[in-house]
Amino acid sequence: MRGKYQLGVVLCGLVLAGCQPPNVASEQKMLKSGRDLLRAIQEGDVEKAKQLAHFYWVPILPEPHKIPMGYKCFFPLHAATGAGEVEIVKALIAKGADVNVRDDFGKTPIMWAVDRWVIVRDKTLEELNHSHIACFRELVKAGADINAGARDGWTALHYVSFNLPQIMPYVHELIKLGADVNRTSTNGETPLHAWCRLTTKVNKRSEQFHEGVRYVLEHGADVRIKDKEGRYAEHWLNEQVPEEKELIDLIREVRRKQESAHPASRPPSSRKD
Repeated sequence: MRGKYQLGVVLCGLVLAGCQPPNVASEQKMLKSGRDLLRAIQEGDVEKAKQLAHFYWVPILPEPHKIPMGYKCFFPLHAATGAGEVEIVKALIAKGADVNVRDDFGKTPIMWAVDRWVIVRDKTLEELNHSHIACFRELVKAGADINAGARDGWTALHYVSFNLPQIMPYVHELIKLGADVNRTSTNGETPLHAWCRLTTKVNKRSEQFHEGVRYVLEHGADVRIKDKEGRYAEHWLNEQVPEEKELIDLIREVRRKQESAHPASRPPSSRKD
């Protein structure tokens, strides 16, 4: 972490350790600037956010009830990406925001882009998808690491599972950019494990979910990999939506072919600590 971010990381560390930020006027003023920037992002006030963009390095320490999913510390670029505010994302990057900065879960802004359920306002699903893919592209253009892992080892391709059933714009771009389809998490899950475990009876009817599974199979997904519970990806799909028989059978058939082609080999783990 470089330059001004160092102070921000220290303050985040204090909060995560259960301590209050220092009661020093300059630091309190800094944190207020971060809250003001967050408010501008949440309200979609692009001009105000641009005026405050030089505070890109200030950590945002929200009140727990105001930010979903338990986030305690993140940065303006996370917030702007989560809100789908592409012009604010551009402004923050132009001021020097680190596109690989991490929140308290170890997630980078690109993970917030594909997750998309972080900070939303009055936007339709179509508008959300369009604005988040635009933010995603700006982050990639600025050098975002698409294979970075969060604290649990999940990458952007894992987090796509929270964007079901609208996954294909991200899947196409991530794989085209070199996303590792076999990267495993701390629980041994590949992206396909995550998709199958988190699917629902609603998602199963999505053509994009079907297309996504087939796409990763065509692009090198090793379905011989078991997670730490000893399950293959299709085991999770069978548990969640057993009526999805055609897709389950397809994954099993691919696994049989992979096992037949490499009978003596063990599936590689691509986890990188």
